[in-house]
Amino acid sequence: MSEITMTGTLMGVRRSPGSGTTEKIVYIDVEQRPGGGPATPSMVSVLEQDGRRVAGYVPWINYYDIDEAARKDPEGWSTVEPAEHYSALVEWRPYGMRTGGRAASLELAGLLADLSQTPAKLRRTAGMVGQDAATRPAPGEWTITEIALHVIAADSIMAPRVLQVLTQPGVTLPDMDVTEVQRVLGRARTPLEDRLAAFEARRKEWIAALDQITAEELEYSGEHTRDGTVTVLDICRAMSLHELEHKKQTESVATALGYTLG
Repeated sequence: MSEITMTGTLMGVRRSPGSGTTEKIVYIDVEQRPGGGPATPSMVSVLEQDGRRVAGYVPWINYYDIDEAARKDPEGWSTVEPAEHYSALVEWRPYGMRTGGRAASLELAGLLADLSQTPAKLRRTAGMVGQDAATRPAPGEWTITEIALHVIAADSIMAPRVLQVLTQPGVTLPDMDVTEVQRVLGRARTPLEDRLAAFEARRKEWIAALDQITAEELEYSGEHTRDGTVTVLDICRAMSLHELEHKKQTESVATALGYTLG
């Protein structure tokens, strides 16, 4: 992620009254590469909260989408007519902003952006190494297949915790050994490609649900039997850090096996 001054044409605005977050849709009609900015023509979403701006591509949207959204949700969306010039200093995440702008905080939006990329990154690395996904880079070290299963096992514990806390604040969250969950899931002997496809589908739905979270819900908490009180945001932070560690690990394994990452 880099900080850039981004210019373009402001076409639409969406406000989330419960979260203090504003989303602006900007059409980029002037090439801003090289220099780390967006390409043209493109649509960009800028999430603004407490003076912070985080921007990323939104390839699905055009002016007519905004117009339709404003008709359906007049309290949230509004078109900018005539369109206005836009220029602002933003944190640029080209493909990182996967949320639709309703996330209750920019930190959560950033975490969801990172978490949304995990399945695809694991799938790309596994696809690159092919059969070597089951090869150990050195005796006693994990294979890419084992790392992916470990990430999926952790997700099967942590993602449901978020849903449990959102639906039953104060719920008791039992401590679970992820390596044991990994061992049990491994019994299925499901091909890695199928595991990652299922993981990607689950993660997409989970993120879409969390994208609608309110500021109040973000503070909901449960009681972990080992770690004590944990909030929704705490769980998402832990998930992101855990997955970041293992995404780097898969890249290191691929490199050790002689593959060059693009």
